[in-house]
Amino acid sequence: MELIGCLPLFCGHLVKKYGDPRSVSEDLKAEEFRSYFLNDHPVNVRSLRLVACVCGFNTEAIESGKMPKTMRGYHELIGNRKNIYYREEDSQSGIQNTILHEIREMMEPMFVEVFPAYKPLNTRTPHMAANRFASAVLLPKNDFMESIYQTGFDVAALSKIYSKSYSQIVLRMGEVLQEKLFFYGALYEKEDQESLQWKITYWIQSLNRNEPGGKALGITSIFPRKGSSAAPGSLIESSVQTAKSHLGEYIVERKGLEAVKLISLANPLFVAESVYKVALVTLLIDDVAYLKPQIERNNPIVLKTIHLKL
Repeated sequence: MELIGCLPLFCGHLVKKYGDPRSVSEDLKAEEFRSYFLNDHPVNVRSLRLVACVCGFNTEAIESGKMPKTMRGYHELIGNRKNIYYREEDSQSGIQNTILHEIREMMEPMFVEVFPAYKPLNTRTPHMAANRFASAVLLPKNDFMESIYQTGFDVAALSKIYSKSYSQIVLRMGEVLQEKLFFYGALYEKEDQESLQWKITYWIQSLNRNEPGGKALGITSIFPRKGSSAAPGSLIESSVQTAKSHLGEYIVERKGLEAVKLISLANPLFVAESVYKVALVTLLIDDVAYLKPQIERNNPIVLKTIHLKL
């Protein structure tokens, strides 16, 4: 593997090519990163640790008991020592995310050095940018979008193809589909082993305001957010109880606006033959053909059309 330069040089490369780093999307930063450091080589823990080494960073596994509970990893800059730490027990996918996340966070002060007019991201924005950068490196936009359509928006299939967590798949789907079409994705999980409540742990929504119904959907969201519980008799509850996929059509009416027709597909996700998560994807009914590969593969139970008046 031929690797050139180091992280400050890469930041300089971005500035020379695009100008202000703020004008460069995380997807484009990720594309340049792959080209600059990895070329056509696979992205895995070994290759990313090598990239970190070339950039002057040591990568070290830390036992979970010695890692703060709320953290998956972190970095330290002490004198000439630069370290990236990750959980020893983490999955290969999780370690990849951690290394890329920390690299992106360390790029912020470097942008100031190579572009003095740059205004660094503040508060939680660097963390969010680092998450998106890591996902964009691991799940390149064009390739991933093609796989979304090929699988029929199947979260389980995409997770298997890319060896990534369900949560990362759902969130990345919403990112790459932004401005392409309306999409709502969510993951439901039980609060704990004894609980009967299934709640949203991750969700995302993309929007194309030029689509029929796009403007109506964009005014305020009608979709549940993180922490919301699955309603009795919902697609989620039905999927959990039967361990089968369920398909439902919704007609949403809002005063003064044209009715919007939606199609939702809930797919149970298993561990040792037990349902432990449910993935929900929702599109405009006009886009139902995109779900065809998943519908044909999972043969969902079709529920009656539900009318919602808001």
